[in-house]
Amino acid sequence: MFSNIPNDLERYLKLLGWGLHGLGVAGLALAAWVLFNFVYMPYEERREECLAQSAHLDRLLADSTQVRAEHARLSAALKQLQDQRDSLERRVPDDAREAEFLEQVTEVAREVGLHIHDYRPGTVTKSGEYSRMEIGLSCAGNYSGVCDFMFRLATLPRLANVTKVDILAPSPEEMYTLNMTLVIYFGVGKHTELAKGGDHV
Repeated sequence: MFSNIPNDLERYLKLLGWGLHGLGVAGLALAAWVLFNFVYMPYEERREECLAQSAHLDRLLADSTQVRAEHARLSAALKQLQDQRDSLERRVPDDAREAEFLEQVTEVAREVGLHIHDYRPGTVTKSGEYSRMEIGLSCAGNYSGVCDFMFRLATLPRLANVTKVDILAPSPEEMYTLNMTLVIYFGVGKHTELAKGGDHV
């Protein structure tokens, strides 16, 4: 009656052992699945996000360097244009001020040894953006003085263009007679203000 107990116990223990072994394998598999899905995958996704963000920041950094360089270049160009505009505004007053221009011309003539004997302000011509006045000028001096005077006209504080020049042969005293027509400009600011005001009429 009890002769089969050891065999049944042995078989039971084997089954129990295999069951425990299977449970252990299943537990390991479950642990691996949990580790993969809840630890490794989130970590991998986060790592990919960090890599993508890092690449994006690298691109932004490269772009920002270019943007800063372009901003510096444009700022320098803008400053140059503003300086040129300011210089032009200083050389082109709102009014003709031909007497002031005569003082400047007379000063240059005296420095180079020329004698001005005729100064004739002419008519004023208005265009869409500025006004201009022709001025006749006659003076006399030696060859060096005439050349220096022509050169230094371009450096006057007032913007002026030479539109006509006649140089007569030297006199017995080696003096050249210089007859010229100059054009001075003015009223740029006034024309701009009038144009802006006209937009609101």
